[in-house]
Amino acid sequence: MRCSSCKKNVTPTAPRTMWKIVNIVFWVFLLAFAGAASAIIGLNLVLAPSAIALGLAIGTSARRAASWTCPVCNEEMAQPARVEPAGVVVRPHAPAYA
Repeated sequence: MRCSSCKKNVTPTAPRTMWKIVNIVFWVFLLAFAGAASAIIGLNLVLAPSAIALGLAIGTSARRAASWTCPVCNEEMAQPARVEPAGVVVRPHAPAYA
């Protein structure tokens, strides 16, 4: 595939499991921190804008954790198409009894 950023023909790399784990641990920690900070009355004015900013960032971090990337520049790329061997019929979403 051709990377739109670095203009090179590369094979995209799969999402890393470690990045997903770090992402989950980060958001669980922030949830616990927000709960603890909201118990203190004086931090509510500081916590509200930062909670909004962190809430907006969760979509970006989740997309980044699940995206295929260019090995040269780490730009997000589309997942490569899966090529099936000749004679193999793939039926996604077929019930188990069919």
